[in-house]
Amino acid sequence: MKLGHKLGLGCMGLIIGTFVLIMVVVIRNKPTPEQQSASNAQRDGYTAAFTCQGAVRDRLKAPATAEFQAPRNAEIKRYDSGNYEIVSYVDAQNSFGAKLRSPYTCVVAPSGAGFQVLELKIDGR
Repeated sequence: MKLGHKLGLGCMGLIIGTFVLIMVVVIRNKPTPEQQSASNAQRDGYTAAFTCQGAVRDRLKAPATAEFQAPRNAEIKRYDSGNYEIVSYVDAQNSFGAKLRSPYTCVVAPSGAGFQVLELKIDGR
Protein backbone atom coordinates (compact mmCIF):
# COMPACT_ATOMS: atom_id res chain seq x y z
CA MET A 1 0.00 0.00 0.00
CA LYS A 2 2.80 2.39 0.80
CA LEU A 3 4.44 1.68 -2.54
CA GLY A 4 1.28 2.70 -4.45
CA HIS A 5 1.01 5.86 -2.36
CA LYS A 6 4.62 6.78 -3.18
CA LEU A 7 3.99 6.16 -6.88
CA GLY A 8 0.99 8.47 -6.79
CA LEU A 9 3.08 11.26 -5.23
CA GLY A 10 5.82 10.67 -7.79
CA CYS A 11 3.38 11.01 -10.68
CA MET A 12 1.90 14.15 -9.14
CA GLY A 13 5.39 15.59 -8.73
CA LEU A 14 6.18 14.79 -12.36
CA ILE A 15 3.00 16.50 -13.54
CA ILE A 16 3.65 19.60 -11.42
CA GLY A 17 7.29 19.71 -12.52
CA THR A 18 6.29 19.49 -16.17
CA PHE A 19 3.74 22.29 -15.69
CA VAL A 20 6.34 24.52 -14.01
CA LEU A 21 8.85 23.82 -16.80
CA ILE A 22 6.28 24.73 -19.47
CA MET A 23 5.42 27.97 -17.66
CA VAL A 24 9.11 28.92 -17.42
CA VAL A 25 9.56 28.33 -21.16
CA VAL A 26 6.45 30.37 -22.01
CA ILE A 27 7.47 33.27 -19.80
CA ARG A 28 11.05 33.32 -21.09
CA ASN A 29 9.87 33.31 -24.73
CA LYS A 30 7.59 36.31 -24.28
CA PRO A 31 8.68 39.02 -26.76
CA THR A 32 10.14 42.24 -25.43
CA PRO A 33 8.17 45.45 -26.02
CA GLU A 34 10.64 46.36 -28.79
CA GLN A 35 10.15 42.98 -30.48
CA GLN A 36 6.37 43.28 -30.16
CA SER A 37 6.45 46.79 -31.65
CA ALA A 38 8.59 45.61 -34.58
CA SER A 39 6.23 42.68 -35.16
CA ASN A 40 3.19 44.99 -35.12
CA ALA A 41 4.88 47.40 -37.55
CA GLN A 42 5.70 44.53 -39.93
CA ARG A 43 2.13 43.22 -39.74
CA ASP A 44 0.75 46.72 -40.40
CA GLY A 45 3.17 47.15 -43.32
CA TYR A 46 1.89 43.93 -44.88
CA THR A 47 -1.71 45.03 -44.33
CA ALA A 48 -0.88 48.34 -46.03
CA ALA A 49 0.70 46.45 -48.96
CA PHE A 50 -2.41 44.28 -49.38
CA THR A 51 -4.58 47.42 -49.31
CA CYS A 52 -2.46 48.83 -52.15
CA GLN A 53 -2.77 45.59 -54.10
CA GLY A 54 -6.54 45.90 -53.94
CA ALA A 55 -6.40 49.47 -55.24
CA VAL A 56 -4.06 48.46 -58.07
CA ARG A 57 -6.27 45.49 -58.98
CA ASP A 58 -9.24 47.87 -59.30
CA ARG A 59 -7.39 49.78 -62.05
CA LEU A 60 -6.24 46.81 -64.14
CA LYS A 61 -7.78 45.81 -67.49
CA ALA A 62 -7.57 42.10 -66.54
CA PRO A 63 -7.46 41.96 -62.72
CA ALA A 64 -7.83 38.16 -62.68
CA THR A 65 -4.40 37.86 -64.33
CA ALA A 66 -2.63 39.97 -61.69
CA GLU A 67 0.45 38.55 -60.00
CA PHE A 68 1.83 40.85 -57.32
CA GLN A 69 5.26 40.96 -55.77
CA ALA A 70 5.08 39.39 -52.30
CA PRO A 71 4.75 42.09 -49.60
CA ARG A 72 7.82 40.72 -47.79
CA ASN A 73 9.84 41.62 -50.93
CA ALA A 74 8.24 45.00 -51.54
CA GLU A 75 9.75 48.27 -50.34
CA ILE A 76 7.66 49.33 -47.37
CA LYS A 77 8.36 52.64 -45.62
CA ARG A 78 6.59 53.80 -42.47
CA TYR A 79 6.47 57.52 -41.79
CA ASP A 80 6.18 59.20 -38.39
CA SER A 81 2.62 60.18 -39.30
CA GLY A 82 1.68 56.48 -39.36
CA ASN A 83 1.31 56.50 -43.14
CA TYR A 84 2.98 53.82 -45.25
CA GLU A 85 4.52 54.08 -48.70
CA ILE A 86 4.62 50.86 -50.71
CA VAL A 87 6.83 50.52 -53.79
CA SER A 88 6.20 47.28 -55.65
CA TYR A 89 5.04 45.86 -58.97
CA VAL A 90 2.30 43.81 -60.58
CA ASP A 91 2.44 41.53 -63.60
CA ALA A 92 -0.88 41.56 -65.48
CA GLN A 93 -2.28 41.33 -68.97
CA ASN A 94 -2.96 44.51 -70.91
CA SER A 95 -5.76 45.15 -73.42
CA PHE A 96 -3.95 43.05 -76.05
CA GLY A 97 -3.43 40.06 -73.76
CA ALA A 98 0.30 40.63 -73.27
CA LYS A 99 1.53 40.23 -69.71
CA LEU A 100 3.40 43.34 -68.61
CA ARG A 101 5.14 44.36 -65.39
CA SER A 102 3.94 47.66 -63.97
CA PRO A 103 5.76 49.20 -61.02
CA TYR A 104 3.59 51.19 -58.63
CA THR A 105 3.90 53.48 -55.63
CA CYS A 106 1.09 53.69 -53.12
CA VAL A 107 0.64 55.78 -49.98
CA VAL A 108 -1.89 54.70 -47.37
CA ALA A 109 -3.03 56.14 -44.06
CA PRO A 110 -4.45 54.33 -41.04
CA SER A 111 -8.23 54.34 -41.11
CA GLY A 112 -10.26 52.46 -38.51
CA ALA A 113 -9.02 48.87 -38.40
CA GLY A 114 -7.32 49.12 -41.81
CA PHE A 115 -5.85 51.61 -44.25
CA GLN A 116 -7.13 54.15 -46.77
CA VAL A 117 -5.33 54.80 -50.06
CA LEU A 118 -4.20 58.42 -50.27
CA GLU A 119 -2.16 58.23 -53.47
CA LEU A 120 -1.55 55.59 -56.14
CA LYS A 121 0.80 55.92 -59.12
CA ILE A 122 1.08 53.05 -61.55
CA ASP A 123 3.87 53.42 -64.11
CA GLY A 124 2.69 53.04 -67.68
CA ARG A 125 -0.89 54.02 -66.83
